[in-house]
Amino acid sequence: MRNTEEYLRLFFDLPDLLKLAIQQTANDRYKVQDELREKYRREGLSFRWSMPLRCFGVCRKCDERFTQVIYELEHPQLKITASSSSTHIHAVQKHGASMNAKLKQFLADAS
Repeated sequence: MRNTEEYLRLFFDLPDLLKLAIQQTANDRYKVQDELREKYRREGLSFRWSMPLRCFGVCRKCDERFTQVIYELEHPQLKITASSSSTHIHAVQKHGASMNAKLKQFLADAS
């Protein structure tokens, strides 16, 4: 059985398509991220797709401000998906909240 730190490591070790897109271009990073998603799907590789929202989240426990992000995780070869958010990941990372079961199962299966 993995602990929370191991699941977080697996989450952050997934290729971050938005980060890769930003490294490739300063222009249309979301278009490039979508192109990378299709490439990773064709190649059967797992990935993390990110959609930052135009608002900040504020943690009720620690008052930390952060960009709200929706994450979609996919492993095309295994035909599994999961989703999460920056709010959930912050709560798990900083406050010891439980990671949701579907996300944990995805990370265990995709690793």
